[in-house]
Amino acid sequence: MNKVLIKTEVYEDPIKVPTGIFLQSIEFSSSNNVAVTGYIWQKNTTEGISRGVIFPEAESTTIEKAYEKEGVTGWYFTTTLREQFDYSKYPFDKETVWIRLWNEGFDENVVLVPDLDSYDNLTSESKPGIEEQFVLEGWEIQKSYFSYRDNSYNTNFGLEDYSHKNVPELYFNVGVKRNFITPFISYMSPLIVVALLVFADLLLISKKEEDVSYSGFSSSGVLGYCAALLFVLIIAHVSLRENLAADGIIYLEYFYFAMYLAILAVSADSILFASKIKIKIIDYEDNLIVKVLYWPALMILLLILTLYAFY
Repeated sequence: MNKVLIKTEVYEDPIKVPTGIFLQSIEFSSSNNVAVTGYIWQKNTTEGISRGVIFPEAESTTIEKAYEKEGVTGWYFTTTLREQFDYSKYPFDKETVWIRLWNEGFDENVVLVPDLDSYDNLTSESKPGIEEQFVLEGWEIQKSYFSYRDNSYNTNFGLEDYSHKNVPELYFNVGVKRNFITPFISYMSPLIVVALLVFADLLLISKKEEDVSYSGFSSSGVLGYCAALLFVLIIAHVSLRENLAADGIIYLEYFYFAMYLAILAVSADSILFASKIKIKIIDYEDNLIVKVLYWPALMILLLILTLYAFY
């Protein structure tokens, strides 16, 4: 009978180091970069354990000791974190700014635990660890809380006695909701203006000499207006994509696609109306049906796209 020996790894219970954090500012410096400043502290409960924290996602960090008293060491830090955000529901998106914390003793069997005793209120809605007069331009802070995640690494980082495997990692999370007023003014206003101008362009389509808009109708004039509006729309769309640098299609882009379709539809309508091809729905009462259906069709399309994006 053959015996099979299975090698198992046995890890000692990790040492718990109480750690707290207090944020004074958060700023979205780009679509994926967040600048954070504040204080962080640790309680020295065990001798021989390294003190200090590491921000694994940081592109750059400045940290300096602020105080050391009664077994507590505190640091003031400034760091820029690189994170991935989901902008698919922009400008009605909600994001979570998360700060992952490692102990400075990288190879030590240490797990950071929240220093809960240092906070007056731990409910997430009370925003523990956030300054009361905290201002985050363009965003509204909704909650803050600690959490743990199990992150697996397929390496021992070159350390044969690396013992930090299977240890949960501490995160401090800040939930924020975008203030949609600024995006509405910046990106929705051009869309609304273009929609109105496209409709005005549609009203110019007429063959009645008594019509005030009639001046010898030709489809080329309508096409010229549509081309100009399309150019304006493309510029605004490109600006939106450059500012967000988001992966995939975001919600607000569906409005641009809807307007592209509206411009193309009005252009096609003007060509067919001016041609010798007789289409009842277009020729009826001097293109009345198309003019009446413009707004209902556009609104229904936007409603369908909204339901698709959110549900």
